[in-house]
Parts: sequence; C-alpha cells; structure tokens
Amino acid sequence: MQYRIFRQGPGEENAAEIGTSATPDYVDGGAQYDIPYRYRVIAFKGLAESLSSNEVGITPKDIFPPSPPASITALAGPSSVEVSWQRSPEPDLKGYYVYRSVDGSQFVQAGGLLSVPTYSDRDVQHGKVYRYEVSAIDQKNNPSAKSASAEVTF
Repeated sequence: MQYRIFRQGPGEENAAEIGTSATPDYVDGGAQYDIPYRYRVIAFKGLAESLSSNEVGITPKDIFPPSPPASITALAGPSSVEVSWQRSPEPDLKGYYVYRSVDGSQFVQAGGLLSVPTYSDRDVQHGKVYRYEVSAIDQKNNPSAKSASAEVTF
C-alpha cells in the first residue's frame, strides 16, 4: 500500500498532489512557516485507491532556535575589550545578544541587539576579569543557547 498526499494552500482552488509515501507518514519539505495548509491523503495499491481522507489543517510555526555562535574571542585593547565570534549561518538570523560577567559575577546582557558579530566593551576597568557569552536570535525571536565563554583580564 502507498499513499498520495495532497496539499491546498491559501488562494488555491484545489489541492495538488505533492508526493507519495510508502509509509503512513510524510514530511512536506515545501511548506513554509506561518502559511495555513490543508492536507488530505488517498491510499492506493496498483489501480485500486481509497476514498480521500478528511482534510486536516495546519499552520507550521518556526519554534527552532538558531545554532549558538561559535569561535568567540575577547581581546583587551588600550581602552576596551573587543569581542568577536563566527557569524551564524541561519538565513532567518535577526541578530546577537552579548552577555558579560565581571570578576566572576553573574552574566548580564550588555547592550542591545547587534546585527554584526562584534562587540566593543568600553565600560571596562584595569585589573578586572571579563567573561563574555553570545546568543543568536532569529526573526521569530527564538534565542539560541549561549556560546562558550571567552575570558580576558583587562
């Protein structure tokens, strides 16, 4: 037994066959987030086929966070700490948040949303240890896990 899968999107008058499956499950790789779809299935074997299933509606939601930023570095300059990291590869990336810890204190967000993979911390004092972590956030506000820490003594 095999299955024909039909999908109907907004503005489409009829459902179109989007694929077949040898098992009773199917992943619609062409569906887009936040668009409502209606699906139905017809089972078939050879020339015999079942009646169409009832339609089922779904609106896929993006609940998947971006990957955490990688390769974070923190370098002490003459009057600042320069933090940088590898750009996140996700196409729906919105930006980054930097978190800072001073002398082992709790991490707190430093500044607002950044669109580039660099941060210049000018609120630093000589003799203190600074640690930084970075998280990425996507267009649907799904935050990544925080990066590994980078530490520098200023």
